[in-house]
Parts: sequence; C-alpha cells; structure tokens
Amino acid sequence: MMIYKYFLIKWMKYCIICLYIQIVLFMLTGCTNRLTDTCVKDGKVYCITDEWIFSENWYSCYLRGISCTQGGCWENARDEFLRAATKREQDGRWVRTYGMHRLPEYFPNRELGIAYYHLHDLDNALKYLTISLEQCESAKAKFYMNKVRKETLLLTQEDQRSPELFLDFYPETIVTTKLLLSGLARDDTFVADILIKVNDEEFLSLMELSQPQLKIFQKKILLKPGINDISIRVVDLLGNQKEQRIQVLVDQEGPVIYFADLETGDPFSTNLIQGLVYDPSDVTQFYLNERRVALTRIDDAPGTESGESYVAYSFKYQLSLPEWEKGILIYEAEDSLKNSTSGSISIDLISEQNHKIPFFSL
Repeated sequence: MMIYKYFLIKWMKYCIICLYIQIVLFMLTGCTNRLTDTCVKDGKVYCITDEWIFSENWYSCYLRGISCTQGGCWENARDEFLRAATKREQDGRWVRTYGMHRLPEYFPNRELGIAYYHLHDLDNALKYLTISLEQCESAKAKFYMNKVRKETLLLTQEDQRSPELFLDFYPETIVTTKLLLSGLARDDTFVADILIKVNDEEFLSLMELSQPQLKIFQKKILLKPGINDISIRVVDLLGNQKEQRIQVLVDQEGPVIYFADLETGDPFSTNLIQGLVYDPSDVTQFYLNERRVALTRIDDAPGTESGESYVAYSFKYQLSLPEWEKGILIYEAEDSLKNSTSGSISIDLISEQNHKIPFFSL
C-alpha cells in the first residue's frame, strides 16, 4: 500500500512539472510569434494588442490588424485580417467576443479591402469591399469603394463623357416654403454625387456611394418667401460635372393695391378712383365694393430690391353717389395662388394722399 502511494505521488509531481513546462513553452512561443508579426515604424511598434499573451482568436487577429493599419503596415494588416475573416467572416457591429465583452466594430472584409487598396490590388479591394457592403453597410466602406472605382477608371480610361442631369417638372411659383425636387442623373460609368444648393447655403450632398450609370433622386428642400435660387449639380468619379440652375418664387402674400388718385368734382357727378394692383404670381380678381373691376396690364411693371418682378395692372373705378355719401371703399384682390388682400379704406383718405395697401414699399 505504501509503495502504491509513493508511485502515485511521483506520477502527480511528474504531471505537474510537464504541465508547467508546456505553459512556459506556450508563453515563449507566443512571445516569439508576437515579435515576428510586429511592425516598427519611426520607433513605434504596431501590429500588437493589449493582451498579455499572444492569441490567434479571431478578435485578436482583427485588433492586431487594426494596429497594423495605424502604422501603415498594410501587408501585415492584410495577413491579420485574412486570419480574422477565415475564423469569423461576417462584418458587423457590437460583436460578442467572450463573456460579456463585445467589439463596437468588427469589419474584417472592409479592412481587408482597404489594405488591398493600399497595396494597389484593386481587384481584391473591390471584392472584399463589396462583401462588406453586402453584409453591413458603413460610411468607411463606401468611401473606399469610391476610391477603388476611381482608381480603376483612371487605369481603364472608360470614363469618356460628362454626366447628364434631367429634372422632373417643378412649379416656378408656389405658396409653401417646401419643395420636392426630383430627377435623374446619368453617367457613362458612375454617378458619384448629386449636390443641391439653395440660395446662400452650402451644397447638400445626396450620395455616399457612387452608383453605376443611373441615379434617381428626390429631395425635399426648404425655401424662403420670395425668389429662391437653386443649383443642382451631378458629379462623376473623375470630377466631371453638370449643373442646372433654377428659380422658384414663394408667394405667401396677397396682391398689393395702390390707390393713386381721386378725381373729384360735383358730388352729383362722377368721381373717378385710379390706381394699381400687382403681385409676383399674377392677379386674378379685383373687387371694389363687391363689384368686379376691369384691369389693364402694365408691361413695364416695377420690381423690388430683392429682384422680384411683379405682374401689375392699372384700374379705374367710378364712384356712384351712394358710395360717395357712404365714404367707405371695400376692396378685395386675389392672386393666382389664392392669396388675397381685403379690407376697407376711407374715401377721404384716398383723396388726401396716395395710398398703398398693404403698407410696404416696392
């Protein structure tokens, strides 16, 4: 019995020593692998992680690859991302590593495509960036996909024409400050971006990823009252562009009525009121004392300081004796967008001075 216990203790010691030796060898081998995979630039070491022991887990390979990209060690990065993608190929966000730990971003295919781009392997760059965008879209993948496509076009010389722009119908005059702008952009290779500028604002980009040949677009834009200058620009990957400029008038005010003169005489004879009525979007109806007044269009209508042009009409209205005695003139004017101006004014006030309604200057 004593001999049996003796040999059991000897065997257990031997197992412990063997296990200790294996751990030491594993750690030494890990350090050796870490050193051989590192990249040193400007005295700084890249292609490392903060793990105390070297690991070939997919997330360790990915993190070493990210470290490689920070130092511009693209060959090392390619190798690390290939190892990571082989072990776990799906790009994604907040990917579980172990326990409760997660990576905010795990994009081995995207990073592999970027590494190939920097190594001037455009075919493989296109391949892995396409895989990444199919699995999980990201702005970074779109950015580098555009760069890969551009570099390919520079090599193949396929881009021979400037892009084209076709706008759908749009109203030149509207009553609301919101306009839905839509159309079609076309290029012989890729439409890189569609840009819209309203008045003095910065150009607004509608695209992140270039689209082959055709791109249908639709964008709701905000306008201001008055004339709005809108620029729409389409650009291809080589910087060729086509621009179209339009103007849209936002009219939210009723017509302006200007009582210019009152020719008075014998109260029992005719009293004639003259004046103007004008509006940016045309005047459709004008009434005085609920009687429709004939309008005569004026060709040389005045404009405003902001550049708006008006459609102006002159009018003449003969006051009857009852209207003269009542002393009040009721007016109403409507433009083509159904904006209206209405109210009443004392006839004595018209006779004393020229009067404009509403009270603002051209």
